Amino acid sequence: MIDVERRPTLRLVVPTLREAHGIEAFLAALLPVARALGAEVVVVDDRSEDGTADLARAAVARLGAADLARVVVRAGPRGLSASVLEGWAGATAPLLGVMDADLSHPPDLLPRLVEEVEAGADVAIASRYVPGGGVEGWPLRRRVVSRAASLLGRTVVTARDPLSGFFVLRREVIEGVALRPRGWKIALEVLARGRVARVAQVPFVFRDRAWGRSKFGPRAVVDFLAHLARLHADRLRRR
Repeated sequence: MIDVERRPTLRLVVPTLREAHGIEAFLAALLPVARALGAEVVVVDDRSEDGTADLARAAVARLGAADLARVVVRAGPRGLSASVLEGWAGATAPLLGVMDADLSHPPDLLPRLVEEVEAGADVAIASRYVPGGGVEGWPLRRRVVSRAASLLGRTVVTARDPLSGFFVLRREVIEGVALRPRGWKIALEVLARGRVARVAQVPFVFRDRAWGRSKFGPRAVVDFLAHLARLHADRLRRR
């Protein structure tokens, strides 16, 4: 059980879906970093059929991290963004964060993101598309789709990588804000609707997952386009 006497500096949510092959290696890499930061980690599993949640719980126990990490299995409709919001709900930590569980997001970058927010940024994004960032291991088609989607996302926000799944924010950015994300791109929703004045963009090299299968597919594209259209429509209504 997470130590309720210790007020964490950061609640980091790790949404999972069918990550059984690598969840133990991921937690072994993440949890020492989280402990050094004084963070709490919430793994929110979307009812994986491969035993991801049980393996995550076993890893937390084996690593002696029950005081800073817990595993939640969702009951509602599946969706990465919904998993993240469920994990953030009720947080008392001043900072909130999210990252993937397949080591495409390096845990050792997490302190830098926290530092940027503590230095005054409202949101700190690990960005593939600023100088020093990049992508490794993706085929050309996936690179083109990602670049095009990021450019479309920049029609509503200014960050160069608004679809990044690795970021940290001040809790006040979304406190009391009605977030309505669709699909995977929770960062786009936060940047578009949250109280965001300053964004720090920290370069990193995204390395494709070493295990398991990507969940990217036609449904993700449809969800993104529908989400983007809703953000544009809401902007027009506000005007």
